Amino acid sequence: MKKLSVLTAGLLLAASSQAALVSGSLSFSGFLDDTPGAGSTSVVGALTSIDVNSAALAGSPTGVFAAGPATAYDFSIAFTPFTVFETGGFTFSVLAVESVLGETPLDCTAAGTGFLCDDALVIDFTGLVSGAGYDTAVFNGSFSAQGVCASADGLTCAGPSSASYSASIVATGEPGNLVPEPGTLLLGALGLAGAALVSRRKA
Repeated sequence: MKKLSVLTAGLLLAASSQAALVSGSLSFSGFLDDTPGAGSTSVVGALTSIDVNSAALAGSPTGVFAAGPATAYDFSIAFTPFTVFETGGFTFSVLAVESVLGETPLDCTAAGTGFLCDDALVIDFTGLVSGAGYDTAVFNGSFSAQGVCASADGLTCAGPSSASYSASIVATGEPGNLVPEPGTLLLGALGLAGAALVSRRKA
C-alpha cells in the first residue's frame, strides 16, 4: 500500500507542475509590402494572399503578454495552418479562418482634381498560442487591412497603392492540447502497475 501511495503522490505532483495556460489579449499593427498598382479596382479588398512587412508592433497587452516589437508573417487565407505573429517568446499559429469580409469596389471621394480611394479586408480566425514557458492555449483573432490609393476616374487606382493593418488577439486560457505529457503518461502507467501489484499480493 505504501508503494501505491508514493506512486499516486508522484502522479499528482506531475499533474500540478504543469505550466499555466496562456491567457490575455494583445494587438498588432504594421504595413503590407505588396499591393496592386495602377488600373486596380481594389487595394486589399480582393486579396487572398497577404504579404506583410515582417516588422510589426505589439501593443495594448493584458494578461501574460507585453508590448514591444513583433514579427509578422505572410499568409494565404486558403491554406492553414500558418504562423501569423511572434512576439515576446510567444508564437501565434492560425488553425482555421472563420470568416473573410472584403470591401470592394473602391470607395472614392473627390480630392482636388482627382479622387482618394480606400477599401478594407477583415479576416477572423482561431488558433493556438504557445511559448514563453506557458502551456499552449486557444486564441481568437481578427486581422483588419486598410488600403488606399489615388484615382483619376473614381473607379481604379491611378498609381501605387499602400496598405496598413491592425490585428487583435485574445487568448482564452483554454487548453490547446488535451494530450497528456509523456511524463504524466509514464507516471500513470506506473501507478496502475503498482495498483495491480498490490491487488495480487492481497489475493
